[in-house]
Amino acid sequence: MATCARCGHESAGQFCGNCGATLGGGPGGPQGGQGGGNGGPGATPPWASSGLVPPWQQHQAQTTTTLPPPGGGAPPGGPTAPGGGPAGSQPYVPPNAASGGPGEQVSWLERTFRGRPLHYPTTLYWITRACMRNPRGPMMAFFTTWFNVYLGLVLAAIGGVTGVIAGWLGGLTTAVGFIGDTGVGQFMPNAAFNISGALGAALGLVIGVLAGFLAGILWSPLLIYGVTEDIVPVIGWVIGQIVSGIVIGWLYTLFHNMFEGTIMRWKGARQLSRRENELIMPIVREMAHRLGMHGVPRVLMNESRDVNAYAGARHIVLNQGLLDEFEYDKEVLSGVIAHELTHWHNADPVSNAFVRGVAFPIYVMYTFCEWVRKALGPMLGPIFMLLFIWLIWPLYFIMRVMIAPAHATDTRPAEIIADRGAVQAGQRVGMRRALVRIKHAIDGGLSGWDEAMCRTHPPTELRLERMEEPGKSYPLPDPDGPTSSVAAAGAGGGSLMRD
Repeated sequence: MATCARCGHESAGQFCGNCGATLGGGPGGPQGGQGGGNGGPGATPPWASSGLVPPWQQHQAQTTTTLPPPGGGAPPGGPTAPGGGPAGSQPYVPPNAASGGPGEQVSWLERTFRGRPLHYPTTLYWITRACMRNPRGPMMAFFTTWFNVYLGLVLAAIGGVTGVIAGWLGGLTTAVGFIGDTGVGQFMPNAAFNISGALGAALGLVIGVLAGFLAGILWSPLLIYGVTEDIVPVIGWVIGQIVSGIVIGWLYTLFHNMFEGTIMRWKGARQLSRRENELIMPIVREMAHRLGMHGVPRVLMNESRDVNAYAGARHIVLNQGLLDEFEYDKEVLSGVIAHELTHWHNADPVSNAFVRGVAFPIYVMYTFCEWVRKALGPMLGPIFMLLFIWLIWPLYFIMRVMIAPAHATDTRPAEIIADRGAVQAGQRVGMRRALVRIKHAIDGGLSGWDEAMCRTHPPTELRLERMEEPGKSYPLPDPDGPTSSVAAAGAGGGSLMRD
């Protein structure tokens, strides 16, 4: 254990677990930065002077952009203050390419996508790189959407029912022959019939489901080959499906990110007021500076009372409920914002959009059915599901049993990385306080399947464990435990709760 010269916090390892300073570097020293303190201006990223790469940064694009120097000043030859002096009075954030500084020539594409992470050299590179970073969700979405899985599930159900009936009848026939040939079954004919019928039904179910599913998957290739009697059109169909899925997924991601601000405003987000801007934006810039990020996203506020915050491709949205619950505590806000900045920097929301884009036909139909069910209310909604279950059950099976679990295997590690980003920014305490307080809202209300396979976040207790400072005790119950109001808030939308 060593005592940090900047904040006096005892930590184990190379960096202070509280303020992020290199242990042994005093305030204002070569490794201590200027200003010192947890969340204070001028805090230096611990890796800036040591040459280390922040461990939370994954899939980092290689760029030649100069990192800001310790203390928040502009890099050599960088921007100057209006009076001609160095622009070092505030933590330096490289100008956002989309904003187009004075005399800077910026393409219309970069202006349209202002607010994106600037460590990606271009907008197209940013989207393409993000689409490829989490392969499991997109691959499952691609397979289930573009290779007749919907038809395969329908035929699998029909084949399963047919197989059960045929297998059961076949088992009964076998039982009759067994009783007649051996004579043993005459003492227990009911057992012979029951066992043979059950085994036949089970075998028929397996064979029927597999045969029906394969028939649905191969329906189009077999039909094309039967008509043309040539393998070339079949290969062309396969390539066409692959190209369709990739192009539609990429275009959906492009346009969704282009109009992300409008979509968020439709959902209730708004621009910051003057007072909110004075409180929040210095924290955003400071956390971005500590984490060595280039540029900052656009920040919006939502009047929702859910205790939430979430990151988009070019925006971060804070819910009013988050500020109210923690009474505008800057330590908690800094931790949450550092968490969301990590999501934004690593392009996690872009990757999530690509999954929806690849599964666009299935996603649209599923979303429409969910909208109708909720619009009809608790009385008519179940009736709608009951009447149309024969038609829509494959949609729910594909989304809930196939795509969601595959995508969750990518999103859960992303949450751990985002938590690590908050720790790297020196906001371990604030992020832990936020998680402890909203623990019940995150982990409550999930079914067994959702809990095991579909949840986009790891269990909160395990996230808290990963953020523990070595050598420090964290007994239960936590002093900042959840209040009843938070526990009753439910699982709203957002990357603190669910992405």
